[in-house]
Amino acid sequence: MTKPKETKCKVCGCYFVKTISSMQKVCSPKCAIALSKEQARKKREKQEKAQLKERKKKLLENDRGHWLKALQKEVNKFIRLRDKGQPCIACGAVWKPSFQASHFIPQGRSSFLRFDERNIHSGCIRCNLFVGGGNIHGYRPRLVEKIGEQEVQWLEENQHRIKKWEISELKELIKVYRAKIKELEE
Repeated sequence: MTKPKETKCKVCGCYFVKTISSMQKVCSPKCAIALSKEQARKKREKQEKAQLKERKKKLLENDRGHWLKALQKEVNKFIRLRDKGQPCIACGAVWKPSFQASHFIPQGRSSFLRFDERNIHSGCIRCNLFVGGGNIHGYRPRLVEKIGEQEVQWLEENQHRIKKWEISELKELIKVYRAKIKELEE
């Protein structure tokens, strides 16, 4: 006669022989209660985590700042792809993969021009971040060469305009720029 197979209890770790059914996971009623409490706790935690995720999603859905950042990320990526291989707009340095999307009129000064492609061009990190004012003295003449005096004057005239971007506009522009990026990457 063979000895019955012993199974390890999921709660206390003791070995036991299954007597109730082949699905038995615990050695005693005490361990069964403990297991059911643990399973209930895990289920509750999972539900709470799902609810928290849903609340965060709803908050982000109505958070204009979130969508502004998301669109800026897409626009910057598009500008870097569009201007790939071109020298720095401010100093003329040879293109590098580390180039950034540099605003002629800073985005903090003009929400109206923040996403205007005429206002954003590829520039080196040094000019964009470290040279005072984004190296505007080097930026302007090269920008005139690139887009023309009339367009530069229009940017300068509109630099103090304010635009409150609606979330629906931002979402739509994200789609537009993702399509433009996809086209450039092909």
